[in-house]
Amino acid sequence: MNSATVIDVIEFRESWTHRYPEFAVRGEGILAVLDPAEVSEIPSNRPSSLTISRPDGSISIISVGQWECPHGTVGVFLPELGAEDLPRLSRVSWRPD
Repeated sequence: MNSATVIDVIEFRESWTHRYPEFAVRGEGILAVLDPAEVSEIPSNRPSSLTISRPDGSISIISVGQWECPHGTVGVFLPELGAEDLPRLSRVSWRPD
């Protein structure tokens, strides 16, 4: 398994995305920003799910909406989640190619 630490979480909510059509089309959810020291490019197989290990010890499997790499930092958009679902310093894991 490959994994990385979540260093930031950006919430996408209709309350502000309605002003930015390029963001509104993806719907509500969060963008999990991954530590660039641990992952520098989108996995070639673009996994459709991640295993999340939170700092409190809880673990879950969630669906990926979209992988992206703006400005050289890998992010994963996770639809219908809020920042409380994926705290900073959580670990995300996915199967390698």
